Amino acid sequence: MRNSVGNKYFVIYKMENVETPHFRFALSIGRKYGIAVLRNKMKRRVREIIKKNINLIKNMDYVFVIKPASIELSFEEIEKNIIYLLKKEENK
Repeated sequence: MRNSVGNKYFVIYKMENVETPHFRFALSIGRKYGIAVLRNKMKRRVREIIKKNINLIKNMDYVFVIKPASIELSFEEIEKNIIYLLKKEENK
């Protein structure tokens, strides 16, 4: 089973995880986003948001795809978008 939710800034893919009893996640960000410094900054921000909101994440495998349009977002807007997508995915 594979599900995805997304918007203009992010896409979250969720897959069943039968191998481990905990969640795993990966981040994907393309070179179109910008230079490595900007890509790494965004990945750090997304990791922090995931760590803060671990209660919204089930024991599944997740892939977070970060789109180039998200470069214009502040930390609070990034967090709001990711939480919205996680809740939307949960209600599927």
